[in-house]
Amino acid sequence: MITKIKLTEEAYVQGGALQVGACKLTEWYEAEATDNEGNQYRVIWTVEDVEAYNWEIPWAILDEYGDDVSDRVELV
Repeated sequence: MITKIKLTEEAYVQGGALQVGACKLTEWYEAEATDNEGNQYRVIWTVEDVEAYNWEIPWAILDEYGDDVSDRVELV
C-alpha cells in the first residue's frame, strides 16, 4: 500500500553531507511533509532536479528515522 504525503513547507537549500544508500549529496533541497496520520517525512531533491523544475519526482523521501521510504510513499 502506498502512503500519500503532502508538503508542509516550501523547499529550501541545504548543504553538508547526506547519504542514502550508496549515493551522497553535498548540496540539496528539502522540505518537510506529513501523511494523514501525522507521520513526518523529509523530501529531498538534487540541485539538478530543481534546475530542471523536476519537483514531481524527489531524489529521496526519508521517514523520521532517516530511512528511505520512496518506494512506499507518494508525494501528492
